[in-house]
Amino acid sequence: IKLIDTVEQMEKLHQEQAEAVMQGGAVPDDEQIHNLLEKKAAGKELTEQENALLNIFCTATELDSATSRG
Repeated sequence: IKLIDTVEQMEKLHQEQAEAVMQGGAVPDDEQIHNLLEKKAAGKELTEQENALLNIFCTATELDSATSRG
């Protein structure tokens, strides 16, 4: 039960952080975050907001992998 509580707390925190980044706009879903990660991996320029979202939702390993591919 504690692990589930921790995961739920982390998801809630991520949601709150993303809402702050989006400044009232819709928070991207998993597919949209994946698309941003692919955009980064393709070497395309990301906005400050897009980078902030990746930092919220992606692991360091995912970000390092995308950066090394891009």
